Amino acid sequence: YLESLINVIDYFIVDVKLLDEKQCRNILGGDISIYFKNVERLYASGKLKQFRIPCCKEFVFTENNQELILTFLKQYHDVPVQIFKIHTLGESKYKSLNRTMWQGETIKDIELENFKTKLTENYIQAEIIQI
Repeated sequence: YLESLINVIDYFIVDVKLLDEKQCRNILGGDISIYFKNVERLYASGKLKQFRIPCCKEFVFTENNQELILTFLKQYHDVPVQIFKIHTLGESKYKSLNRTMWQGETIKDIELENFKTKLTENYIQAEIIQI
């Protein structure tokens, strides 16, 4: 589907979450190699304009995954990165579906700052945003 979208969309924002192959398969039910191929294709097209990292402490913000994210983003150091704490904006939708929204452990501001510093020290354009 990506090839047909590249021709009609000029600005792609890509989330970076679980980059570990096993976790991606077990938690998300996905194939990380397809994700990597899609990101590379978007980057080659010049239409990959932003990465976003929703920092969920239990999954995305583990030490191992942070290292995988850092290694991954070094390949695309000219693409800006936004990092942010997970949010509860979808809570009303969950309630309307009579479901309970998963709530993760809250990340401290200093933890986000430290992650941002780690990224910027590796020449990755990173900013913390509030949602």
